[in-house]
Formats: sequence, C-alpha cells, structure tokens
Amino acid sequence: MRRFLLISAAGFSFFVLVLIAIGLSMDNTFSAGAEQEIDAKPEEVYAFISDMDNWHKWAGWADEKQNQIEITREGPKSGVGATIRWDAKNSVGRLTITDAKPDEGIWYEVAMESDEVNAHGSVTFTEKDGKTVVVWEDYGDLPPVIGGYFRAYVNEQLSTHY
Repeated sequence: MRRFLLISAAGFSFFVLVLIAIGLSMDNTFSAGAEQEIDAKPEEVYAFISDMDNWHKWAGWADEKQNQIEITREGPKSGVGATIRWDAKNSVGRLTITDAKPDEGIWYEVAMESDEVNAHGSVTFTEKDGKTVVVWEDYGDLPPVIGGYFRAYVNEQLSTHY
C-alpha cells in the first residue's frame, strides 16, 4: 500500500510539473480590439469617451446590472488622469486615462485583479466620409504559468464586449 501511495504521489507530482512547464512556455499576452463606424463627429466621440461618467454606457464589461458592479470615479472627470475603479462579483481593478488628444482619441492603462498595471489600451478615431471610424484596442499580460491557458478565453471575452 505504501508503495502504491509513493508511486501515485510521484505520478501526480510529475503531472503537475508538466502542467507548470507547459504553462511557462505558453504565450500569456492578450490582445483584442474592435472597429466601428458611427454617425457622429470626432469631437462628439472624444467628449463622450474621455468622460469617465460615460464608460458604463458603452463598455460591455461595465454593465452594472449584469455584473453587479460598483464603479467609482477618481481624479478629473475626463482627460488625462481620469480614473474609474470597479468592484464586481468576479473582478476588481482600475482604469486611468494616460493620454488624451481631442482629434485622435484616448490611451489608458489598466490594473486588473492587481495593483500593478497589467494592460494598456486605446480608443482612437478618424473621420471618414462624414462619419467617424472608432478603433478600440486592448492588450496586456496575464499571470505567468496559468495565463497561457486562459489567453484565448480572455481574447474572446474582450472582443465580444466591445
């Protein structure tokens, strides 16, 4: 019986080490994005997306009723330094605008499930044929070892929310 337990423990340990080795060798970065043409002027788009009080109106992850999420704003209401924090059933984090150009868009950093910044993104726009093409991009790092296992899931989830 003792021999069986030793062999089982060794086999389980080997299996865990293999999973760790595979996880360490996997790409743990994510990136997602979307593009949408809308019937609005670039200055209207900028005013809307740079105002943190509006993010819950368009960001799919910020659906307060669906995710039971509490959102608080810090710093200026819009532009560089504007920050939102969220605390949801399955997620906590903060998003801060790091650059804002009324004729180009906004850039931001995100600390998700951590105090450390682990993602960056942008919402940029250009005028085309009287409409505005809005491009959202988000990219970052998932935790080592397990991040690679969840990369495809995170990419898919982010892409479906925008």
